[in-house]
Amino acid sequence: MRVGCAKINKEIVNKEKQEIFLKLLSEVNDSLFMYARALVKNNKDAEDLIQDSIIATYENFESLRNYSCFKGYIFKVARSKYIQKHRRSWLFGKYEADSENSLISNDFTPDLPLEIETLYNALNKLPENQKESLVLFEISGFSIEEICEIQSSSLSAVKSRLKRAREKLSMILKSEYEYLNPDKIYNFNN
Repeated sequence: MRVGCAKINKEIVNKEKQEIFLKLLSEVNDSLFMYARALVKNNKDAEDLIQDSIIATYENFESLRNYSCFKGYIFKVARSKYIQKHRRSWLFGKYEADSENSLISNDFTPDLPLEIETLYNALNKLPENQKESLVLFEISGFSIEEICEIQSSSLSAVKSRLKRAREKLSMILKSEYEYLNPDKIYNFNN
């Protein structure tokens, strides 16, 4: 009889865990997708990154002591998964140049407005640490202190990355805008 009771109690605990996890995940789902999409080059890779992050977060959900830290925790897991995948691609190489022409391009995604696609392309031209800091702060809404924790960096390093990222992004977008609209004059500093 005791074994049956323990099994039932474990099922109840697992169901409660799932409900809490899904509730917390639904609150950060959109910002997590925007963060992942800004890190990787296309929606498919972003969805893969999110899926890996959700699985890893769920597997270690019991270790989370305070549910208010869930957003920072899942973003940190996503960052770790992205870095891990990035390192693997660097170690094992990428596709060969000969096969490049046979691959389908994912540069333009028809479900995103042109302005957002232009922003993502410009963000991808930034150094990784600057891009990540800017996305976490401006798109995902993290505070500078939270970004310090996610990136394991100092406050001054994050502030410096944000400043440099904004300046570079402004220059990139300005050059893109001038390329697309050479007859129009636009001041990005205002």
